[in-house]
Amino acid sequence: MTSSPVPPVADPLSFLSDGGEMGARMRAFDWSATPLGPPERWPQALKTVVGLLLSTTFPMFVAWGPELRFLYNDGYIDVLDGKHPDALGGRFEEVWSELWRDVGPIAARAMNGESSYYENLPLTMTRQGSPQQTWFTFSYSPIRDENGAVAGMFCTCVDTTQMVLAQRERVNEAERLRRLFDQAPGFMAVLRGPEHIFELTNSSYQQLVGHRDLVGKPVREALPEVEGQGFFELLDEVYRSGKAYAGRSMLIALQREPGAPSETRLIDFVFAPILDAEGRTTGIFAEGHDATERHVAEQALRESEQRFRLIADSAPIPMWVTKLDRTRGFVNEAYAQFLGVPYDAALHFDWRARIHPEDVDRVVSESVAGEAERRPFELEARYRRADGAWRWLRSISQPRWGPDGEHVGFIGVATDITEAKEAEAALREVNETLEKRVTERTADLSTALNRLQAEVGERLKAEEALRQAQKMEAVGQLTGGIAHDFNNLLTPIMGGLELIATKIEDPRLKRIAEGALESSRRGAKLTSQLLAFSRIQRISMAPVAVNQVIANMLTLLGHTIGGAVAIRTDLDPEAGYALCDSNQLENAILNLAINARDAMPGGGTLTVSTRLDTLDKGPDHGAGAFVRVRVADTGHGMAPEVLARATEPFYSTKEVGKGTGLGLAQVYGIARQSGGTLRIGSRPGEGTQVDILLPAVAPADESLAPRAETQQRHGTGRRARILLVDDDPDVRTFLAESLRGLDHEVRTAESGAEALAILDHWIPEIALIDYAMPNMHGADLAAAARARLPDLPIVFVTGYAETELLEAALGPGAPVLRKPFSIEALALAVEDNLAPAPTAGRAKG
Repeated sequence: MTSSPVPPVADPLSFLSDGGEMGARMRAFDWSATPLGPPERWPQALKTVVGLLLSTTFPMFVAWGPELRFLYNDGYIDVLDGKHPDALGGRFEEVWSELWRDVGPIAARAMNGESSYYENLPLTMTRQGSPQQTWFTFSYSPIRDENGAVAGMFCTCVDTTQMVLAQRERVNEAERLRRLFDQAPGFMAVLRGPEHIFELTNSSYQQLVGHRDLVGKPVREALPEVEGQGFFELLDEVYRSGKAYAGRSMLIALQREPGAPSETRLIDFVFAPILDAEGRTTGIFAEGHDATERHVAEQALRESEQRFRLIADSAPIPMWVTKLDRTRGFVNEAYAQFLGVPYDAALHFDWRARIHPEDVDRVVSESVAGEAERRPFELEARYRRADGAWRWLRSISQPRWGPDGEHVGFIGVATDITEAKEAEAALREVNETLEKRVTERTADLSTALNRLQAEVGERLKAEEALRQAQKMEAVGQLTGGIAHDFNNLLTPIMGGLELIATKIEDPRLKRIAEGALESSRRGAKLTSQLLAFSRIQRISMAPVAVNQVIANMLTLLGHTIGGAVAIRTDLDPEAGYALCDSNQLENAILNLAINARDAMPGGGTLTVSTRLDTLDKGPDHGAGAFVRVRVADTGHGMAPEVLARATEPFYSTKEVGKGTGLGLAQVYGIARQSGGTLRIGSRPGEGTQVDILLPAVAPADESLAPRAETQQRHGTGRRARILLVDDDPDVRTFLAESLRGLDHEVRTAESGAEALAILDHWIPEIALIDYAMPNMHGADLAAAARARLPDLPIVFVTGYAETELLEAALGPGAPVLRKPFSIEALALAVEDNLAPAPTAGRAKG
């Protein structure tokens, strides 16, 4: 009888036979000291899952039992970092204590039989001894025992920290590129497909086209006003041919605001094809710049250069501009005429060929030395003129500097001093003979030299005066236009407030209306001052009570310079009257007060004083009594070089946009117009005082003064037919209603043509005509109306002060009702100028 072979006994720890380091550690671990007990007694489910995780290097762990004891494989060692190997057999909550707030609820759901999956979950875990931000993708799955109950949980995980950081870097880089695209100074757009659909635009592109919703729209739909301008055809050609197109200073009409008319701009641009990997065009990249401002600046530069050439060519002395290589970039006509060569030849002419042999070495040496120092320098030498005559010339060269302060060359002028040199030679000859001849000859030559210098100086002064007069005229026209428009606004406001103030009974509302009316009258006073500045208003030289003018201005001065500056006055009762224009005097004091305020940014004291002085004859004023108006401040004062130029027009030490340089120049002009002058005293840190000296005069004969508007009139009160012409609808409506309220018959017209059409079938007894109207201004309309009705009384209603033009239309003393005005002034203007009622009946239209 033979025995059957005994089957081999299975190794109860065979599930721990794999796993590398962690398999060895699990086999060597004293599991009996843990709730799990010896491995050979572990439930089959735990053995199976532990065998599974030890058989792979993919990071996994098992948490088993109520305490979730921790078991993991070699792939999970790097995740644990410094927690390995102590984490083996430990409680899940203790192993990952810093994560338990985040993962504890997920583990609890797994122990309740619910699986979870998380992708790129942010977790802050301790690594290398400090908290670090990490991201993980993982799943928690329940593990059931032989009875189907959940006895533990199983986790597979991947550390995605580097992937997340790399992805964020790509997103940040894309965002950075998007910002660069959006912040690019030039306009950019990306168009897709043959229909050129907008995919991307930057801020400059949106600014160019008027901030529209473009993305996703074909270009022809998004910018319909561009149709017919050739740009769509260029896009089609670039897409078809795959060749880029560059345009420079091309005109394009764009509607930059909804409902607004098209605006023409000049653009430089490039349409570049976008190619795929196979070289096919898939879209177009548009890039460029709005060159409108540059074109305007270039045009202004060309005009400025042309004005410079005109001025330079009108000068009787040679002028030139040299570059760093000592060649000339410009010469004037006098320069070319002296050489006797054409302009282009004069630019490259070698002057050394015209210098006297005795002077050439010295002049070349002094010229090289002067240019090397980059400072102004003078040269004197004899040069042969085109007619062969030797002439003494004195040249002055001044260095030129570029916009960034770099040296770019020199500018020079030359003066013919032959007569002066001859005078010097003659003087030396006379000195060698008789003293009498020296005296006589010197006197003659001095007179000739003075006359020559005076003529050159006067010419230069005249040219400078012309330029400054043109600048002042432009500023005056702008100021006068603003005052005119403001007067139009004030007229219905003042009239309406006047009606309200007289009609309402409520005392509170009446005070409010009267206060508003007083404010509008102050506004009217301001427009009068603006017109005085603009010099559109006729200057009225008359005796002016200076102290009264200053007293009336104190409120205006207080509002203008603010509370940080204290205002003091010291008015001499003996100052009396000065010959000047009162509006211009107010304007001068206001200008000086504003300058004083700007000189005291931290606050200070402004003092306005008057005094009667007696002066001897001076270079800029006569002898006699003068009223001195002094405006003094406690500001920072002026340096001597600034004080020397203080009254030059357009000279200012203020920042760009904070001063025109016209203030003191205007004050000086006002004083000189009155026969007086200006005196300025200032030292740095000690403030500034400006004295306006005006001729003192006796007060005007009050018996000759006109009656005030408020004087009681006793008119006829008869109802009149009135033609009212004004292009401003608010003013026209106010005047018409006011006149009808005075029981007059009124017909209105908004233009000269409409008024003349009314005169064809209706005869008014008086016409009220606005002066400043489009197409046909008031003076033209008045002349046309008088041609039809020679005896028609006409009163001009204007916010301007075009006295000369009004008198040219209707003769001296033309009646004018200046805006803004009161209803009483309107009634008196009609009553004063209405012709007497006819004794017999008169036909009416």
